[in-house]
Amino acid sequence: MENKGGAGGNIGATSVANADGDGQIILLTTTGIHSISPSLYKTLPFDHIKDFKPIAPVVDAPNVILVRNTLPVKTLDELVRYAKDKPGALNLAVPGNGTSPHLAAELLKSIAKIDLTNVTYRGGAPAFSDLVSGQVDLLVDAVTTATPHINAGTVRALAVTSKTRSPLLPTVPATAETIPGYEMNVWWGLMAPSKTPGSIVDRLNCENAVAVSRSS
Repeated sequence: MENKGGAGGNIGATSVANADGDGQIILLTTTGIHSISPSLYKTLPFDHIKDFKPIAPVVDAPNVILVRNTLPVKTLDELVRYAKDKPGALNLAVPGNGTSPHLAAELLKSIAKIDLTNVTYRGGAPAFSDLVSGQVDLLVDAVTTATPHINAGTVRALAVTSKTRSPLLPTVPATAETIPGYEMNVWWGLMAPSKTPGSIVDRLNCENAVAVSRSS
């Protein structure tokens, strides 16, 4: 596993798009790379359709709205009221413009009619680090990566962004319970460079299915 962060995942996607199609290098892609970036950027160093061959979907999961432990709010409703009482006072960590956490936060701001001050980071890791240390007030992050930190008590989860509660965080409310109509999930999938032979893509698909069945 090689983590090539930056530009909402586009740096890693570019390296895979240009890789040899021998099945040794594949991309764990997400909503941001293959759904958001093509609409956000005028030009990209890769074609999100022509430069890749889909292998398999991996998971579909919500984001989760997090706040620093010292922020005096314990529910999403309290966060909304706090933000309305102090417009622009809360700093929102954004792990890259156009990423799914960014757009999930913007959707929250739009529907709830609150004003948050965006602080943009070059990836999720530094954004999460500053949330834990209290340098920023809130962050929207993938539930899969945030759950260990929530369980450890280093951050406070207010709501998941799916329409209903997540089995990973059954005690955390869905955002729609407080803000009707709100929903934004994230998907992950495996992609191979477009030059990869179909026989290799089929083999990778089968191996992924075996791995998923063993973990379920």
